[in-house]
Amino acid sequence: MWFASGTAIALEWNCTARRPSNVSKKNLHASAVDTIAEWIVTDRYPADTALPTEADLCAALGVSRTIVREAIKTLAAKGMVAVAPKLGSRVLDERSWNMFDPQ
Repeated sequence: MWFASGTAIALEWNCTARRPSNVSKKNLHASAVDTIAEWIVTDRYPADTALPTEADLCAALGVSRTIVREAIKTLAAKGMVAVAPKLGSRVLDERSWNMFDPQ
């Protein structure tokens, strides 16, 4: 909640689409990782380019901000993206990717 001039304004990250009740959070995370990784591998987002904002990724994937943040962390651990404050997530060169990662 954010307060401006004594008025409460709720800031929302309502970027989730209704997911089927039988889909687990773990499956959503894996699906988000796979989709973003596919976008990177197929040069939708080539090396040295920025990924869309979290809000845009939420809308594109139909998942929550938490799922997107965790997916980006996973991709960073795989060496596919680098995350920097105020700069966002940038795609790294293929030479930095961890090809032996089991996921």
